[in-house]
Amino acid sequence: MKEYKIEREGTAEEQMMKLGLVTSNIGKYEEFKRTLKKIENLELILIDNISNSNEGSNIEKNAQTKALTGSMEVTYPVIATDEGLFLDFLPKSEQPGAYISRIIGPYATDEEIIEHYTNLIGENKTGTGTIMTSYVIAFEDKIINKGLYVQECIFKTPASSARITGRPLASLHYSEEFNKFYSELSAKEKQYMNNDFYKEIVKFVLQTLKI
Repeated sequence: MKEYKIEREGTAEEQMMKLGLVTSNIGKYEEFKRTLKKIENLELILIDNISNSNEGSNIEKNAQTKALTGSMEVTYPVIATDEGLFLDFLPKSEQPGAYISRIIGPYATDEEIIEHYTNLIGENKTGTGTIMTSYVIAFEDKIINKGLYVQECIFKTPASSARITGRPLASLHYSEEFNKFYSELSAKEKQYMNNDFYKEIVKFVLQTLKI
């Protein structure tokens, strides 16, 4: 891995390392903030004004494009992610893939997305699928590190009335362990359910930034 200089601020005793998160999804930012607070002296900064980062059909390339674009706007490393959805009950040609929300339209609302997937799954039915998350850290217009996480999921209808802004699938993503939808889980339950993913992200950030 290439060595690079990281900008810090504060006294020698209390230096803070900055890490930008490139996303317009405030829900994702809050989850990352809770996850990365375990890393001492790391400040997570929301970068939500990135332009020219059009998304395509490949989640790895999408995450890289967002990270590279964000890294050109700031003087510290940035992390970006992109998710793909693959449903077991759909043929390959009809998979949402990287077009989880864009399959409906570029300005689809959370309610429209929930309605779309409810119709796909069917009323009072359960479907299984996989959510793949690509994550990338870039610095000074260069990819520093990247990873991929795969999570098996259950989706159930009718959707929960509980909503997480910017994360519509949370109202359909069902936890058999807690017997409720992801959007209904407490912060502690969410942490438990996503523990493996959070461990991967924390490890990824620590190793990449050499904290």
